[in-house]
Amino acid sequence: MTGIAVQSLGAEDPRRLGGYRLLWRLASGGMGRIYLARPAAGGPLVAVKTLLAHGPVERLDRERFAREVDLARRVDAAYTARVLDADPGAPRPWMAIQYVPAPSLADLVREQGPLAAWAVPSVAAGMVQALMSLHGSGVVHRDVKPQNTLLPLTGPLLIDFGISHAVERTRTSLTLGTVAFTSPEQARGEASTEASDVFSLGATLFHLAVGRPPYREVESSMVLLAHVQGGRLDLTGLPTSLAPLIEPCLAFEPRRRPDLATVLATAVSAPRRGRRWLPVEWTATITAYEAHGRALDADRTATGSAAGGAVAGHAPPRIPVLTDPGEAAVRQERQRRAEEVRRRREAELRRLARNAGAGGEGGTGGTGGSSGTAGWAVAVLLAIALLVWQPWTLTQGASADARSTPSVATTPASTPRGLPFPSERPTPTRTPAPTPTPEAKTGSSTSDTVRPTPTPTPTPTPTRDRTEEAFRAVRQGSCLLLYATGYPGKWNVDVPPGPVRCDTEQAHVQISSVVNGDCPSGNGRTNWRYKTTNLCLTRIFHVGYCVLGKGPSNSLQLGTFTLVDCKATRIPADYDYVLHITGVYRAPADASAANCRRNQNDSTDYRAWLMTDNSVLVCTMFYRNT
Repeated sequence: MTGIAVQSLGAEDPRRLGGYRLLWRLASGGMGRIYLARPAAGGPLVAVKTLLAHGPVERLDRERFAREVDLARRVDAAYTARVLDADPGAPRPWMAIQYVPAPSLADLVREQGPLAAWAVPSVAAGMVQALMSLHGSGVVHRDVKPQNTLLPLTGPLLIDFGISHAVERTRTSLTLGTVAFTSPEQARGEASTEASDVFSLGATLFHLAVGRPPYREVESSMVLLAHVQGGRLDLTGLPTSLAPLIEPCLAFEPRRRPDLATVLATAVSAPRRGRRWLPVEWTATITAYEAHGRALDADRTATGSAAGGAVAGHAPPRIPVLTDPGEAAVRQERQRRAEEVRRRREAELRRLARNAGAGGEGGTGGTGGSSGTAGWAVAVLLAIALLVWQPWTLTQGASADARSTPSVATTPASTPRGLPFPSERPTPTRTPAPTPTPEAKTGSSTSDTVRPTPTPTPTPTPTRDRTEEAFRAVRQGSCLLLYATGYPGKWNVDVPPGPVRCDTEQAHVQISSVVNGDCPSGNGRTNWRYKTTNLCLTRIFHVGYCVLGKGPSNSLQLGTFTLVDCKATRIPADYDYVLHITGVYRAPADASAANCRRNQNDSTDYRAWLMTDNSVLVCTMFYRNT
């Protein structure tokens, strides 16, 4: 058992945030970091979350952090990590959260393997009640996943509101969140609703039962995103007994997913095996985390001086020996108390399910009961997990012309952002039944034999060319999630996808015209032809995405219509570089790389490109030489 993943403070870590002395680093990701800390005045451990920034915190990051604090304070603290204190306006924004040592569902599946099918409904019921509480407070979580679901012995807790939003806010960037557990509509950049949380709940439960997300394994996050957007599920391995609970949650259309009351009723009606609610191995892992947390809390050598926190390099204590008599007695008492809490919670869950079945409160917007009756208010709450969002961009190159111009760019190379993927849901075709051949009738004598009636030759039905139909359906002025892969003649899709809003980051080309003849040429323009339909394409660039480049660095060529995962380790053989788009501007007269520099002291090796009749200046910098 690995226990809680805590690390010593590094030289770059602060020693104090607000009124809290930092002791150890608990978790770290692309957007922030969580520390274990203790109030300066003394007291139990708390988790302190802060933003990572090498310079001043950007306004949008500060606003997002403040919104996370507000939403976390709004929801019922019995089902999530309770905010104790926060200062979003501090030079380094921070938030102190009550801490409890417990593994996430991701930790448990990684250490112990999938959860036994008979135990999944109990965990599902606890997650449903937590979501009911959130939705009843007007909050859509938007990032329900195994990493954000903690499992102490008292039952599941939903944490991390880094990308949550109030119900009245329906859109945020796709680049936030974990794609394998994201709803199809959220992956397409559409409105996220309570039904989106239901889908993520189903994906999390599938992972819990099978040990993987509900999609086939693919080589890149971009391909996975395409599967998520198109609802291309792979439910192989799902136990039959769990299909009624999980499969409805994974419906492609939000309106076809059950509300939370229905999911709860299904979960609590599932048969149980004896008195246990978790397998012995899972309980042992949870117990080890809890014991490690007590050891961390008891270690006062890391407190440091009154003016600061722990010194750099102070090692956290290890997991105590669980067979020690003193440790065993403490553990038994804590398990007894947790069992009491859990039994009260189960009774409340069954009451909620009965009320929902009788037409009482329920649905995805129901509160699921107050914290006073829920029986979870005595659960110590924590915030181990942290928003760890990996930037996606897109796969690779395309058949587009590549020109080089002076290099420049603005916007420093911040973490490249992600990109939605298109998907086509294949239309099923039915095989026509064969026409039966009439048999000859036989009478009582040979002279009465009836000759078979010839079968008329059917008139052939013209085969529909769905590709041609898709091309002809494209309209001038529409925008598409379309890009070149970097392999000769290969786009990311075989037929034109449906249109997207031109003012969103999903729009990567615009249809300037649909013609039978030739399209205009030039930087930022290309075409896509099928039979007699020719789509004239104009490139749309977005800051934060990555494209492909090739050739010597002093005469670089740009794969204009390509998109690539900024962190890709393999790219098409025709290309040599991954380039990060740092700025997109209306091109000034005599534009050059100098227009991309942030200030006079900016010495970044920018490369600039004039596009669309020299009206658009695109600034790039080298992200990776592959």
